[in-house]
Amino acid sequence: MMPRDRLLPSRGVTLVELVIALAVLAIVVTLVAPSWKGLLRRHHVNAAAEMLRSDLAYARHEAVQRASFVSICPSSTGDACATQAFYGDGWIVYAYPVGVAGANRAYMANAPGFSRLRRTVPTGSMAVTASDAGVVTFGQQGQFKSTSERATVSWRVCARASGDDPQGEASTDVPGVELILNGSGSLQRRQLAPDERCLPASS
Repeated sequence: MMPRDRLLPSRGVTLVELVIALAVLAIVVTLVAPSWKGLLRRHHVNAAAEMLRSDLAYARHEAVQRASFVSICPSSTGDACATQAFYGDGWIVYAYPVGVAGANRAYMANAPGFSRLRRTVPTGSMAVTASDAGVVTFGQQGQFKSTSERATVSWRVCARASGDDPQGEASTDVPGVELILNGSGSLQRRQLAPDERCLPASS
């Protein structure tokens, strides 16, 4: 006769083992959650700063390619420039002809010659603030169209401490980022110190 396989009764998880496993899982989650949250916030800050840097470089390039003015301004709707220096709700890049009206013109969706090229809304809860509320414009040679009162423009990108915090905060865990645009049209990027304010100084 062929020997029969013996079927051993399966052993389930006891209540004590389940409680221990859940307790260990809770401890791991408690230890990992703060660092994961900080990592995610740092990613959002760097991503928002890179999106703005990329759009400024794009605006400069398009100004040269089109031989026209290309501007960037804060906009939460994509249809008009905001009157405040807060870029956290988004911004637009748009082109318009060089003419007697000059540079730094606010976007007008239905005006002849105006063309919206790009609209960007940063992800996450970000505070993105410029040193002033003016339109930023690049000329035909890629230069920043500065004025005697406005030689440079800077932006500071920080994570918001809470959903309704308009300024954001820089910390050791989640440092902020500053972008500085000079008269030639080139950009500098630097990391904010933990004790620096997230509102840039007016130029």
